[in-house]
Amino acid sequence: MQDYEPVRLDPSQRVQAGKVLARAFHDDPLYRLVLPDEGKRARLASWLFERVVRYALLYGQVYTTPVLEGVACWLPPGQTRITVGRAVHSGLYATPLKMGLAAY
Repeated sequence: MQDYEPVRLDPSQRVQAGKVLARAFHDDPLYRLVLPDEGKRARLASWLFERVVRYALLYGQVYTTPVLEGVACWLPPGQTRITVGRAVHSGLYATPLKMGLAAY
């Protein structure tokens, strides 16, 4: 039986965590609406979620399972607003350029 006790994500696992989230949300109705083209959604989702994970590592907490089968990103209460400085520092600033203004 596998251990599913949450553990803190090591920053070196950021890319892999982004891929896990991209797979998990690939068919999510919101992401299908934001990126209706399945090929574009598949290409950009890992990029986007890797930055989301980076943001949460910088300004909150990220948890996973011991073998990285799931990911949970947490921001503390009162710290959920994405500021320009934080967007630049985490790489989220490039989202409208990478995904297109309509998707953003």
